[in-house]
Amino acid sequence: MQFTISSAAEMITLGTTLPSIGHKFMVHGELWAGKTHLCKWFAQALESDPGQVKSPTYVYYHEYDRKLFHGDFYRIDTPETLILRWIVGTMEDYDYCLVERPRYSEYYADQTRYEITIVHDENNMDYRIVTIVPYAW
Repeated sequence: MQFTISSAAEMITLGTTLPSIGHKFMVHGELWAGKTHLCKWFAQALESDPGQVKSPTYVYYHEYDRKLFHGDFYRIDTPETLILRWIVGTMEDYDYCLVERPRYSEYYADQTRYEITIVHDENNMDYRIVTIVPYAW
């Protein structure tokens, strides 16, 4: 699936439809691509307050209402970090999971997930191209 996002309202719509697509999402994209913004609306679809969703860039993850695991694995520098800090085990305890900038995803126990890529449209930097595909392993 591919979406061209040209407004915040369209990102909100996409985020709120994620639970109808799947439960686990690995989100790839540059800084300011809209990864955390997408998670806000995913959380809202799960009846959590989108205002509480913050970027987990400086911590490994946040959890929202015991419903949603929201990680950012940019700082994970070895697969052992995922295991020693029990991050992989923790994320598997949640029905819904969104991980920004996943690293070492081959170590994640649950391989039933979707990969989301968000990039700026090269013809219009205000637009984003969002691609959602099932993880192929």
